[in-house]
Amino acid sequence: MKKMKRFLLSLGLIAMAFNLTNCAKYEEVTPAIEAKGDFAIYAPITRTVNNDMNTSWVAKDEINLFHAVGETADYVNDTPYLNNAGSPFVCENAAEGYFLGSLYGTLDLEEEYDWYAFYPYSSYIKTPANDNSGYTNIGSKAGSAQVQNGNNSMAHIAGTNYPMAGYAVAVPGGQQPTLEFKHISSLIEFEVVNKLTEAITVTEIQFTAEEDIVGSFYINFAKPEAMKFTSSGAGYTSNTAILSVTGGAEIAPNASAKFYAAVKPFTAKAGSDLTVKVSAISNTGLGAHEKDLTLSSDVVFASGNLKNVKVDYTTAIEAVEAELYELVTSLDDITAGTYVVICGNYVLLNNSGSSKQTVTTYASKAITIASGSISCAVPEECKWSFVGDNTAMALSPINNTKNYLYSTKSGDGLRIGTTNDTWSFKKGATANCFYLMDKNASTHLAVYNNQDWRSYTSATQAESNMSLYKLYDPNAVLAPVLTLGKDTIDAEPDGGTFTIEYTLKNPVSGVSVEATTAASWIEDFDLSVDGQISFVVTKNETSEARTAVINVTYGDITKSVTVNQTAAGAKVWTLVTDASTLAAGDQVIIAAKNDAVAMSTTQNSNNRGQEAITKSGNTLATPSSKVQIFTLKAGKNAGTFAFYTGAGYIYAASSSKNYLKTETSLSANSSWTVTITSAGVATVKAQGTNTKNWLRHNSQSSLFSCYSSGQNEIVIYKLQ
Repeated sequence: MKKMKRFLLSLGLIAMAFNLTNCAKYEEVTPAIEAKGDFAIYAPITRTVNNDMNTSWVAKDEINLFHAVGETADYVNDTPYLNNAGSPFVCENAAEGYFLGSLYGTLDLEEEYDWYAFYPYSSYIKTPANDNSGYTNIGSKAGSAQVQNGNNSMAHIAGTNYPMAGYAVAVPGGQQPTLEFKHISSLIEFEVVNKLTEAITVTEIQFTAEEDIVGSFYINFAKPEAMKFTSSGAGYTSNTAILSVTGGAEIAPNASAKFYAAVKPFTAKAGSDLTVKVSAISNTGLGAHEKDLTLSSDVVFASGNLKNVKVDYTTAIEAVEAELYELVTSLDDITAGTYVVICGNYVLLNNSGSSKQTVTTYASKAITIASGSISCAVPEECKWSFVGDNTAMALSPINNTKNYLYSTKSGDGLRIGTTNDTWSFKKGATANCFYLMDKNASTHLAVYNNQDWRSYTSATQAESNMSLYKLYDPNAVLAPVLTLGKDTIDAEPDGGTFTIEYTLKNPVSGVSVEATTAASWIEDFDLSVDGQISFVVTKNETSEARTAVINVTYGDITKSVTVNQTAAGAKVWTLVTDASTLAAGDQVIIAAKNDAVAMSTTQNSNNRGQEAITKSGNTLATPSSKVQIFTLKAGKNAGTFAFYTGAGYIYAASSSKNYLKTETSLSANSSWTVTITSAGVATVKAQGTNTKNWLRHNSQSSLFSCYSSGQNEIVIYKLQ
């Protein structure tokens, strides 16, 4: 869903205007509209009384809509969850706030109706009196941060984490309703005044109350003047709102800047405490100023209102000495030492013990990355002690090596405690990035949707590629590191010239790279070009495939490459590593990336079975008759393929269930986009209306089916 854009230039206290009259235009519509018929409403731009804040819709924004006979609570859901598909009202004209959808039920010309709308749309919200169904985030998820880009900006206070409700009352049954929208969240303007003698840059603000003010809530918006908020569950709401500031400018001495966060409407009672913590950096180090407010009277944080909180920053900045951390580019470089772990814009903190770790931008911790290194004062909470090697590494907070980072094995949990689960490392799909897997739980470290750090059963989360920065020790004697570009080479029967690329770090004088093999059919090693080993595979004229090992050595280091050559006249199934090489008419097999199984010919009621295969490097042995061989066809949508079994097309069969079925007629749900990485990982997604549309391998249930997230990677083999 696209975010609503807002143009927010706000000073002082702003109160949201709200009026339940229908002051805009009406248009005549046909009465007695049948269920699922087209219906239009208007939700024009809503302004505050002084026009300082202004909300604009974006085309295709979606809302829930409800109506009831005037002055009754007999709500009719006009966006019901029917036939496994939601039915939102969709913005067709953003400038006029024109929404089109399907009215559920009929309208009586003799009646007047009250109308209710809600943004962001959720198929699980079935009534305005919503106390225990569809939840909505206010500000951010619990433990996550709202993110402001630059000083004095309110552009981030928009989109699905900042809900709105719309109303119109006493609208005659023959008229189109015009709804006026109300901002549900309350905004806080933090005005930070620099009282130091040096310039500071604000990186984070935390606001803590005595009740939960951000996270996932069920919102009862039936009465605009008396909305109710119910936590969606323990751990899903928080009493602390976190605002992370990226790209902030320096605040000169005696100057100020403003920062904005949204919270749930609430009343801070007289005698209660509010706490504001402002983190900042300067040219000399880091600092944090905390302000505690004990209230002498009630303070109301109301829907649609903006409350100013002024903070004089007076805490001295603590000088911190800069350190140098270098980007790790090779598995062999992952050895015991001190590290900073980065995923995208986020740094992994070592001071959180909750089930899912808080995401914090590295910029908010004053960490700067340039030219593959971190050269600045790194806070202790961002440092990890690695003990072990890259196959079994314990990760501990730098200041508490009796605790460890570990997975809870269920619920994507990730914690810091006394459980010593070691982690193994593998190269990621992104250059100079790695996958981290908890060896005990077989789960992978990842950032979920910019919300929190988790530990997944699959390494397929796009964010699971970690960048590792290791503390540089200028006195360390570095051992040679030999890395090969590949560990398997597949050759066709005719043979040919092949190349192994390698990198060598920390070379030793007088030692050279060498290559040897016991196979007589591999000849003419040439190492005259630095970083390359070329050799010749002779023609295989036999009816048997053959395999050999090439040993690449450097001093005491030995690395191996396996060479597989197919038999003369054999059919070759080759791993596809570039989607552009696929074409209609190709015969393909869909297989699991990390398991020796492929999709079988068995179509279960709601998914496809799996069948064993034999992998050899980037090729398959001739599969059994139980392995499904698909013929690629052109999909119904441009740029898509269909997988034809010979009797039908596999398709994504549901938006609510993880179904993969076969249909006899081609549709958008059986038309798939295919993208493939250089490592062969295939992303295959159906382009129809069904949203459980990602073709994946479920290793626990031994099947292939469609999902919206999770499960295991697949690959595609093509008959050459």
